[in-house]
Amino acid sequence: MNLHTPDAGTARVLGADSRRLGVGVFQRIGYVSENQELPLWMTVRQFMDYCRPMYPTWDAPFADKLLA
Repeated sequence: MNLHTPDAGTARVLGADSRRLGVGVFQRIGYVSENQELPLWMTVRQFMDYCRPMYPTWDAPFADKLLA
């Protein structure tokens, strides 16, 4: 999910280099966090910006309301 930068090796996800995953690949990935915590370096807005491309029906006005 590119939440952590690899320090060695390579990996492919759905045929794509894991360091260069595009929106199309992210939309095909199911991800459940083990600890349900935001990465410490991300704000809530940054996390929502990260997640937005994975959801074609993202409701931007609702997301803005939640942030407010």
